[in-house]
Amino acid sequence: ADIEQLYFNLKIRARDLGANSFKLNSFSKSDSTNITTLILDTYYGTDSALNKNFQNHEKNVIYIFGNAEKSDKTYSFKIDNIKKEIKSGTFYKHQNKEGQEVKINKGGFSGATIWIKWKENKPAIFLTLTGFGLGDAPVPVGQVGITFNTGRINNIDGSLGHLLVLLLTQRE
Repeated sequence: ADIEQLYFNLKIRARDLGANSFKLNSFSKSDSTNITTLILDTYYGTDSALNKNFQNHEKNVIYIFGNAEKSDKTYSFKIDNIKKEIKSGTFYKHQNKEGQEVKINKGGFSGATIWIKWKENKPAIFLTLTGFGLGDAPVPVGQVGITFNTGRINNIDGSLGHLLVLLLTQRE
């Protein structure tokens, strides 16, 4: 199974057990046997513990993913009209500065465009340029998008996004 499938299966099982948070224990993928192992320690955190944990997360950060599986496939997009490219298995990280509104475009004029505005204590946003990671991701408040047909930008579940940042490589 891939990371996404493992994560969502573990999330369902953890909810059944009453857990609402996790910590990465280990991850491995064998190329020879094509077996992926993801082990998460799951916990129940009170609202105050979850809030305290949230305060430690990066704010006003945008993470952009192509696909979680490492390969030579590349994905291109523009951020404030500057072309960027990421390989599968990597991610791009953008830090919004105070007062900044960033424009992200995939697919040119007839593609998808979204604008993300800085806001105090705004949680990290995780985006995918493919259909990857779309299990049950909510759309973040305050985000506006226009979509036509040659590109797509979708939101990834925040917890999955945080996990991917731990597992994948940041694009240099």
